[in-house]
Formats: sequence, C-alpha cells, structure tokens
Amino acid sequence: MAAPPIKIVRLDGIHSEPPVFSIPHTYVEYPTTPDVSTIPGRIGDADVVLTTRVPITASTLDACPNLKFVAVFAIGYDMVDLIACKERGIKVANVPAASSSTLDEAVAEHAISFYFALRRNLVGMHAKMVDGKEEWKSKGSLTSLKILSLLGVCFLKWGGLPRTCREETLCILGGGELVPGARVANLGRTLGMKVLIAERKGVPATSVRPGRIEFTIALQTSTVIILTMPLSPSTANTISQPEFRLIQPDGLVINVSRGGIVNEEALVDALRERKIAGASTDVYPEEPAGRE
Repeated sequence: MAAPPIKIVRLDGIHSEPPVFSIPHTYVEYPTTPDVSTIPGRIGDADVVLTTRVPITASTLDACPNLKFVAVFAIGYDMVDLIACKERGIKVANVPAASSSTLDEAVAEHAISFYFALRRNLVGMHAKMVDGKEEWKSKGSLTSLKILSLLGVCFLKWGGLPRTCREETLCILGGGELVPGARVANLGRTLGMKVLIAERKGVPATSVRPGRIEFTIALQTSTVIILTMPLSPSTANTISQPEFRLIQPDGLVINVSRGGIVNEEALVDALRERKIAGASTDVYPEEPAGRE
C-alpha cells in the first residue's frame, strides 16, 4: 500500500511565490499568520512546515507529532527553536543566498540613504522648514546665500556642521556574513569614506582575521556603524550599553539587519543621553512595530 502524500503547510506565503514540489504531497498556504496562537492548529498534522518570519517554538512543536522538516524561506533562522527541533529529530534548513543581487544592492543603498538622512539631519531640517517658526518661512523668499547661512545656524544649534563623507570612518558589522555588508563597504569607499570591517564580538585580538579590526577598536574609531548581520544567539544584543559607551559622541548607528541585534532600550537611553549623534533602523524585535 502506497504511503500517503506528505502534507506541507506554509505559514506566510505573502513573501514569495509558492515553491514547486516533485513528490506526492498536499499543500496548504496561508498568506500570513499574525496570531501565533493559531500556529499549532494550522500545522498540527503537517509533515513539512515552511516559514519566513512566523516563529516555530518548542510549545508549537509539541502540538505537531508528524513534523519532520522546517524550511525557512530566509537567510536567518532566528524564528526557529533549533534546540527543540534537534531534540525531536526535526530537520531545519534555511536559504543562505536568499537575497538576489538586486535586493543586496537595494539594502546597501538603503543603508547609505539612512546615513545621509542622519548626518544631514534631513528629517529635522524638513520639520523646521514646514513648522512656520523659522526665518525662511516667516519672511518669505530668501537668497541662496542667506538660506545657506540659516542652514549653518541650524546645524550649529544641533551640534555643528555635519561631517563630509571623506571625514567619516565607516564600520561594517557583519561584513562577511551577508552580501549587503560587502556592498555597503564598496559604496562607502566610493564616497570617500575610510571603511573598517569589524571582527565578531568577543574574538580576542590575537585571533582577528586578516582584513578585520578588533570589535571594540572598530567601535571606538568609527563615526558610522552599519549592521548587516543575521540574528542568532551569538549576535543578539551585539550593540548594547557597553558598546554605546565606546562609540564616539558624533557617531551614527544604522541597523538594516534584524531587530534584537541592537538592544532597543540601550539605544533609546544612548539617544536621550546624547551618547551618540543619531540612529536609524527599519527592523524591530517585534514586527510589525507598534507606536510604543
């Protein structure tokens, strides 16, 4: 008697087209699974589960006696409890090369756009332009020279004129783990920045790989820090209170990797206490992020 086809369940198919299988199977796809309490009911009788960002926890696995394989449609696999899977004999696979060349370029350019927005205070300057309280708004049209003078006053009021790219030292955290890190480094060099690739946190100075800078030294000597690393137990809270004490007062921290790599509470404290000049992120420990 032929074995029944395996059951494959995908929990968040919104991220990409459904895969093609060459084995007998039944396939169920949910566009999203925003409520984690529904996960066991959706995959309770599944043999294979596909996820991109939906978490697979030990308690979820307890409700899935038939589960044999978890496929993660992403580079990172931080949403899967690997220890619990190993204990239950469940195999886990990810896609290390999930990012396309175009996506890698987009992430790198996105990170650099964050840099310019922060260093040039574009959001703050925009707010000043539209709030109606500054001279250029109240007195009508001004000459270019006068506008430049006013911009200079505003920048001085916010800590001085911004550095130029040639005055920046760019530190990449995660330069070897993901392709966007290498692309950010290339863009930084093209703009005239000095570029450092930091060694992994905790690696002693005697074991630093060629072409890399010891982690703490990289933080101390950089003016721009961009994170492009996957989230794992070893990278969680890579930047927290001790690291913010190392970063220069006019330093910028930009996270385009995963939420949780930069400790959010420590980041808020660093900004409020002006330990750093600014920060930008498009990732959060809990997504989608609420206003709080």
